[in-house]
Amino acid sequence: MGPTYVGGVGNAAMSPIAVGIVVIMTTNTSASLIASFPAGPWQTNCYLAAANPGEECVIIDPGMDAADGVAELILEHRLKPVAVLLTHGHLDHMFSVTPLCRSYASSCWVHPEDRVLLSDPLRAMGLETQLLLERLTGRPAAFTEPDDVRELSDGA
Repeated sequence: MGPTYVGGVGNAAMSPIAVGIVVIMTTNTSASLIASFPAGPWQTNCYLAAANPGEECVIIDPGMDAADGVAELILEHRLKPVAVLLTHGHLDHMFSVTPLCRSYASSCWVHPEDRVLLSDPLRAMGLETQLLLERLTGRPAAFTEPDDVRELSDGA
């Protein structure tokens, strides 16, 4: 039997999406390019996965300040982003999703129970982390959903 989603908003680290990425990356032999870098102050691993250099790619977990690293890898490997996949909706994994989706006309894929975090990621954070975010960005946080959001669910 496959993995089961066991959490709600703010506890999606155990979602099948997060588990599915590991399975996809370790059992699907067609992906031959997987590039990554640590993004932002939380050093969240952001990945780009493609079948080969010069082809379409998926951006995975673009955390805070991920845009420059993503752009660098896209240029280096001549990639065309077609989707952004979030393993879960926590801020350190989704901070740059909307600007990246807009820049590359890409779809955002997220578990339905984490979709609300796209426009309100602070609901999964404590006050101390919210204040830290304001200090890091110099302004109160404001988030919006990407234009094209698609929901991944169990068995999808």
